[in-house]
Amino acid sequence: MWCVQRRLSEFKGFVFDIDGVLKLGDKPIKGAAEAITFLQHENRKVAILTNNATRSRKGIVDEMKRIGINVGIDEVFGSACGAARFIKHEFGGGKAFVIGERGLREELKAAGIKLLPASKAANADFVVVGLDRTFNYKKLDAALTATMNGAMFIATNEDARLPIEKGAKPGAGCMVAALSTCAKKKPDVVIGKPHPYLLEMAIEAMGLKKSELVMVGDGIETDIAMANAAGVYSVLVLTGNAPRKAELARLPRELKPSHVLNSVSELPSNW
Repeated sequence: MWCVQRRLSEFKGFVFDIDGVLKLGDKPIKGAAEAITFLQHENRKVAILTNNATRSRKGIVDEMKRIGINVGIDEVFGSACGAARFIKHEFGGGKAFVIGERGLREELKAAGIKLLPASKAANADFVVVGLDRTFNYKKLDAALTATMNGAMFIATNEDARLPIEKGAKPGAGCMVAALSTCAKKKPDVVIGKPHPYLLEMAIEAMGLKKSELVMVGDGIETDIAMANAAGVYSVLVLTGNAPRKAELARLPRELKPSHVLNSVSELPSNW
């Protein structure tokens, strides 16, 4: 991690988490759109990086547009497209049983991965698990059957909670933990933060060095841990899942952010 606080104007690229940083639930964080627009006017590269696999890249672009943030599909890196990319690049495709929602299924289909119903899950090459708000015993049973038959267990992320405007809701990690418990194994691969896969995708696409990049997030154990481990300058915003300021001093070195803002809206004033 960076030991000395730097001026944010020194950096060429900024990567933002969504939930808890740019919005809470369906409500945009005040000043978030203005902060992104400021960076774009300063000719800085901007990217969106999210663990939430319920939305495809197109869905995220549309969602950002609704809250006044304009980004292109090539500037979005989500765990849904990350999972699809991983399967396609590492295995050339295959058959998958999915615990997840529309965005994850769309990305997998777009990558040419065949999606299997629960009745045929035993034939799956992969079990891909993301946030699923219709999760049930039937899906868990099918995923267990696939896993016991040798399917690779891929988790989009292991987030325990999803921040919303007033509190939080269960995250994808709850579904992942359910399958881990009955399968008696951890995921073979985890795509999302704090694992580096999505950040590596963003760095490659942005064409920047790690030293030129900032990761802005609200998650100590996801955004900040990932950035610090990768040698990327980390900015914690105290919205969403962030701890209280008084708790930051007690964090271990690998979890301490390089820079702290009350909200992403303060980014221009810290230029």
